[in-house]
Amino acid sequence: MDGTLFPAESTDSFKIDKIIKHATQFPGGLYNTSFVFMMNPAKYNSLSAEDKKVVDELSGESVARRFGKAWDRVDDLALTNMQKNGVKVIKADNFFVCDVNARTSKLERDWAVAAKAKGLKDPSGTLSDFRAEIAKLQK
Repeated sequence: MDGTLFPAESTDSFKIDKIIKHATQFPGGLYNTSFVFMMNPAKYNSLSAEDKKVVDELSGESVARRFGKAWDRVDDLALTNMQKNGVKVIKADNFFVCDVNARTSKLERDWAVAAKAKGLKDPSGTLSDFRAEIAKLQK
């Protein structure tokens, strides 16, 4: 394998932190994954008020923040492990970032067209809102 897209955490998870030699950190990463936890509405509605309160307190933004903080911790630990194992870690320079953004912009345009066809009213606005939320958290 010549390369892969991984968050730092995955180098530990896949136990490759001792065999890789180079890592490039890309601002904001090169991909994103969303996780969804769902509950059948009828089941939720059958819960007692006390149980609904517990579910509500452990759902939504509060659980997203907890998961995000946990991933940040394991990413930091993995980065430390890479450095201990002699992995040369660099940050992507502006030229590389601009080149990647230029190449991925078509993917985003294609996604926006497909999303609009499926009923999303403002795909570009949704993407902008998403990026604005990410920017708030990176300050």
